[in-house]
Amino acid sequence: MNEKEKTRVLCKVLFGAAFLSVWFAAASAWAAKTLALEDGAVLTVDAHRIQLTRDKKILFETPIEVVADKADIQIASVSASHTAFLVTIAGDPVYRLLGIRTGDTVELIWKEAVVYRGDVGEQWATDVRLLDLDGDGVIDIVKGILYQGVRLCGHTAAPLLFREKYDVKKKEFVPTQGGRSIQLKTSLEPDVKTEVGPLQGVQFLTADSVSSSVGDDRNPLLLTPPFSLVDGRSESGWTAGSGNGVGEFASFTTLSSEWKVTAVGIRVASQDVSAKKKRNSDRFSSPPSVMVSLSHSAYRLRLPSDEGLYWFMLPVPQQTTCLSVILEDPGARNQDPMALFEVQVRTELDSPDGLKKLVAQLDDDDLGEQAKTVLRSLGKSVYAAIAVQWKKLSVQGKRRAVRLIAEIAPEQGVSLLVSAAMGDSSFILDDILSALAKTKGRGEVVLAKYLKNRSAKKFFVAVQLLVDLNSDAGFEQLVQAVGMSEDAMRKKELLAAIGQMTVDAPHRAANVLAAADAARQNDDIATMFQWLAIAVETTSAAEEAALMARDVYAISEFENQYRALRIIAAAKELFSIQFFQQVAKSENKFLRYLVAGALAAFGDSAEAVAVLTQLAGDNEPLVQIEALTSLLKSKNVAKQDSVTAAGDSLWPQVRALAVLNSVHLPKVKKQMVTNGLSDDSEIVVMEALRVSTTIDDHRLDSGVTGIMTASKHAALLERSAQVAGARCQNDDATLDALFELLRMGAEPLANSTEKVIAVAAARSLGQIGSPLAVKHLKKAREHSNLTTDRAIDTALAHAKDGCAAK
Repeated sequence: MNEKEKTRVLCKVLFGAAFLSVWFAAASAWAAKTLALEDGAVLTVDAHRIQLTRDKKILFETPIEVVADKADIQIASVSASHTAFLVTIAGDPVYRLLGIRTGDTVELIWKEAVVYRGDVGEQWATDVRLLDLDGDGVIDIVKGILYQGVRLCGHTAAPLLFREKYDVKKKEFVPTQGGRSIQLKTSLEPDVKTEVGPLQGVQFLTADSVSSSVGDDRNPLLLTPPFSLVDGRSESGWTAGSGNGVGEFASFTTLSSEWKVTAVGIRVASQDVSAKKKRNSDRFSSPPSVMVSLSHSAYRLRLPSDEGLYWFMLPVPQQTTCLSVILEDPGARNQDPMALFEVQVRTELDSPDGLKKLVAQLDDDDLGEQAKTVLRSLGKSVYAAIAVQWKKLSVQGKRRAVRLIAEIAPEQGVSLLVSAAMGDSSFILDDILSALAKTKGRGEVVLAKYLKNRSAKKFFVAVQLLVDLNSDAGFEQLVQAVGMSEDAMRKKELLAAIGQMTVDAPHRAANVLAAADAARQNDDIATMFQWLAIAVETTSAAEEAALMARDVYAISEFENQYRALRIIAAAKELFSIQFFQQVAKSENKFLRYLVAGALAAFGDSAEAVAVLTQLAGDNEPLVQIEALTSLLKSKNVAKQDSVTAAGDSLWPQVRALAVLNSVHLPKVKKQMVTNGLSDDSEIVVMEALRVSTTIDDHRLDSGVTGIMTASKHAALLERSAQVAGARCQNDDATLDALFELLRMGAEPLANSTEKVIAVAAARSLGQIGSPLAVKHLKKAREHSNLTTDRAIDTALAHAKDGCAAK
């Protein structure tokens, strides 16, 4: 046997040993259980099998086909001659084997795993148990359904639904009813002295689940929570859907276990009264008693036969997260299915100071939301309690209180909401705003009062809240406040707010125009113009605002004419061009200036270009510049002559603007740039340098080089150096000029301005990248400073990719 075969055999042996060790470990995980029976028989359960023997004779034996963690055995007499044994094999899933012994005969009637099926949250499984359903001391074999959606309060194990009992004679399971295994504390009678507290009627219970209901067809998916038992309506209720209802139950969840339950209320109805209220003629019976199971205790409640809501006081308040009501034997009443019509609980909060405590609990991290839920159910009546406690609440509590007021009592809470907003409540302003939006305009009326408040802070907060509310009611309040305000600063703030609220709400423009007209009638022309400035921002009101401004222009002096022109210009109405043509002939340069700017909005029309061309030749630089700027925005070719003429202006600002405008005029651009490069004004030369980078003609090179050699302006020297590189001017004169600028700035004693120019020159030499450019860079590097060192090194590194190499 070679080494490979030895290794293979060894691996097989080791693997087999490992498998056996795992199997034995599982098999010996729990010790066998043995139970001696009264007649000398012995029931043994180990990890492999279940065996029943007597006098060493095997009466019954069956293998265990699952890997088990442990086993549990239950044995009980189910009749005078039959004994049942239930073996539960713990594991995942749980496995149960159920047999019935009659003398030496054993019959296995159940051998299944408790496996849940279906979607998560709606999963169900079948299970068997040994239970005493009727309390007669005889154990019953019961089969039923476990359903994830149903629970029985106080029990960790899932309750069996749609129960069936094994009939040992028929040897089959048949539907049955019976009690539930509940450990009772005591029985309670109705309390005739129960006082009505301030939280009477509050539903602290939420419908959870039922064990059966009419029409469920024994299908757990058709079970719905018992909403009809907590809807506050005495005519709706729950009727068990299994037999006469014995052992069926309805379960509820409490809002919070922190509120201890002090009493339970059960409503029953007589057959005659309830039959009239029901839509069908289904008969039912009211139970003589029910069991109420809480998280840690249970009680029997004895119900009178008369219709009514009966309260049962618990011996001591109980903390509980749930509550289940379980129907008991109807006794002598009849065998119709049993029904209930309402289930309620009272808590420690249902006391004279309960409402106050509940409002205070809005602060609580854990109970705050539940407290809010309870308060909401009480309706508008809780507002007074909230108002009393308001100042004591924390930020968290106030936020919940505001949201609660918004839901149940926004109109009643207006004063509190506005007062809170005016105080140091910035942390809940968003919540207050949402609440005020539900007050049907009352919030806006109260906020408007603060527009006259002496406190500037409260004034600004009120204005901002009205803007944020963005309602027509708030808008009207702001409009009215403008007419009543005598403070210029506050009036300006109010108008700004109105403008903000008008832009996206065209229907409000009518109010603005009306306010403008009212101001004109009162000879308050300054305020009228402020209103018109708001109106022109809204398309629907722009034309009317412009017409009103024209009327005022016609009868006003210069100051108001100037304001009117600004309104007309902002309106951008086409009919205004003819009006501007007339104003363009005005002797007042400021009016002509305004016209030049306003016509920019109509610059593509021949009429507008004609007026702008006229103004571009104005003898006032201010007007010329504005007219040229407006022409620049126009696509009309008629502006070319005006730009060319402006290039010969006496005013440097006009010539500079003309050069800049020439970038869009191919026919005149080169000549205007050439002229601009030799201009004696720095601003003109700067614009010419800027435009020169868009012209690929080396006849401009000498002009750029001339600036580098002759100019005394640092900004022009830096800019011309940059332009030379950008234009790739690879002539000796340009390269020598760049070298000279670099040499001056590379000196150890060079000042900061010279260094900036030198860096620009070094970069341009690197951009050009010709042999002479490289030579100049290396020569300058011999006597340079730290600033130019870096610039020269970078330029040399990129010189090989310069434009000369291409």
